[in-house]
Amino acid sequence: MAGIGFELRKLFKDKSGFGYAKAYAWTGMVTTGPFIVMVFLVLSIQLLYDFFAVSPYDKSLYIESVVYPFIFSHIVASGFTMLATRYVADKLFDKEPTAVLSSLYGIVAVTLTIGGLIGIAFFLWSSLDFFLELTTYIFYMEMMIVLILNTYVSALRNYTYIVAAYAYGMVTAVVGTWLVLLCGVGENVLLWTMVFMDVGIFVIAALLFRNVYLYFGYENYRDFDFIEYFSTKKVLFLTNLLYTVGLYIHNIIIWCGPMGLCLADTYYYQPQYDTSTFFAYISILPAMMLFIVATEINFYEKYRRYLMFITAKGNYKEISDSREDMVSTMWSEIRNIFDFQLVSTFCFIAMGNIVLPKVGLAFYGVDIYNLLVLSAFSVGILQAVMIMLLYLEDRQGAFRASLLLFVCGVVFNIVCIYLGESTYGFGAFAASFTAMLYALYRLHVYTSKIDYYIFCSQPVLNVPETGFFVRLHHKIYKEVKQDE
Repeated sequence: MAGIGFELRKLFKDKSGFGYAKAYAWTGMVTTGPFIVMVFLVLSIQLLYDFFAVSPYDKSLYIESVVYPFIFSHIVASGFTMLATRYVADKLFDKEPTAVLSSLYGIVAVTLTIGGLIGIAFFLWSSLDFFLELTTYIFYMEMMIVLILNTYVSALRNYTYIVAAYAYGMVTAVVGTWLVLLCGVGENVLLWTMVFMDVGIFVIAALLFRNVYLYFGYENYRDFDFIEYFSTKKVLFLTNLLYTVGLYIHNIIIWCGPMGLCLADTYYYQPQYDTSTFFAYISILPAMMLFIVATEINFYEKYRRYLMFITAKGNYKEISDSREDMVSTMWSEIRNIFDFQLVSTFCFIAMGNIVLPKVGLAFYGVDIYNLLVLSAFSVGILQAVMIMLLYLEDRQGAFRASLLLFVCGVVFNIVCIYLGESTYGFGAFAASFTAMLYALYRLHVYTSKIDYYIFCSQPVLNVPETGFFVRLHHKIYKEVKQDE
């Protein structure tokens, strides 16, 4: 993520407990902010609904009115956030900060146009009350904006402001819902809950945007300058899109299976499976924060040193020693994450088997949860390895890993539907575990020949990029290629 490493290295200079707490809080909000928001809002408002004895129907409808917009906003925005990450990093490296704010406008416009049309198509077939549809649709659109802004705030330095932005938004939504329930609005409780959800997410988006705007200050008015990246960096777009769809495809397939239910003729869901998924995937949050910190603090310096010896014409021994040091550090950090995530997995399985039956999860739902925690373990390692592959510019390796996650997710979960509910959860685990094994194998092969990829895999001549979006970019800005 653009800029995060520089700030983390500054934050971790403070060796006190408070310094580490600040650094991990900033990392968590920047890297997983939207997911933390969803977890907090779902749990908090569910507790409020239980306290005020809201009907089970409204509770279920609230969950789906949050989960659907979150999942599909994440899917729609995923490819664009990856392009935004690369574009912002490139422009900051080239010392063109005025391009950053302009690209934010352009990427938000494109994402909202595509995502908005998908949302309209979905609600055209819905039988929900119009105002509930409208508030849910607004929540969906706002989540796409927050997901994109989350990419841009990684380049900022005011971590306190970022954490505060998320905190203010979450508190606004929860306190607003509490006041609604306290006043007793009867049948309109869900509608007003979604209104305050919209207000809370708007507060987050407005504060994050304000911080981005104040930090960069100026724009170059080339809002769609990033568009050529759809041709030149399309593998990055597809990698993140397939990875994100692969994360959720098991839920979507289970919803469409014989155990799936339909709520209000709009939302397909499977309560036991969805609840198990929700709690299982919380288990990877601590490990991912730890990995981002370890990568940016420890691995980055080794990687930078290796490239420095190459570009600064270091001798063979310097290049060889720095390569060995870099690779050794990389595998050490992956092993650390593996061990940490393994301990976290066992802890979540133990706690889940005790706590989840007390909150209404059936016996077979707990079995699903155990498998999905193992799936979350594999996803955590897979994500860490894919980050390393992208760090080392192995885009094809990361793309194939995400494609494998998606394809295996479709195939294995369809097989589970055919075999019956006793196998639910195994499809998600098998898909993520297969993709994880491939990613580890690919990283091993790539790093064993990294000198070749660094020295020999680059083109000898600088060949201009081509493609539909490159031509469109030139047409929009009336540019002429240098070779013409």
